Amino acid sequence: EHLVLTRTDTGSTVPIQFSNIVRDAAGLRRATLHFVSDLPTGARREFILTTAGPPISSPPKLTETAEGNTIILDTGAIRVRIPATQGIIATVPGPILQLSRGRSWTGSSSLTLTGEKVARIITRRLFAGPVFISYEITYEGAAGSRYVTRVHATAGLDFVRLEEDMEGLRPGVHGLFTST
Repeated sequence: EHLVLTRTDTGSTVPIQFSNIVRDAAGLRRATLHFVSDLPTGARREFILTTAGPPISSPPKLTETAEGNTIILDTGAIRVRIPATQGIIATVPGPILQLSRGRSWTGSSSLTLTGEKVARIITRRLFAGPVFISYEITYEGAAGSRYVTRVHATAGLDFVRLEEDMEGLRPGVHGLFTST
């Protein structure tokens, strides 16, 4: 809370976020520092990380909102709707349900595990801060198959990243993520 990253040529502070924090008896041992910057061709950027007085707070540019059975991630440039934790009765929602670029919501998605029924979705936040928010969305099949996705939204960017893994699939079971 007491660290500040400053861009040396402009003197402006840059939002930062830490992950992979490791502590020992002496205190903080190591951590990964995250921040976003441009770097035009031929340009140079220099930043200085220093301690400050009281914690600095800035208005959040990256937000998350729960809405029904969904969570909305808003980077300021794009909003995406992901499924919240829920049991599945009928159609299985995909990991990125819809998106919006400041206007109405558009698109739809679904997930199918052919040869196995998806029983539930477990959604959990991995990271949240002023630079990025990441969620893991796990689809659990009734017979043990798992489709695991991670949705990563970064403040100010007009896209999100989606990573996916399939685990424990029995022979003949196939996953199909359909997005319109």
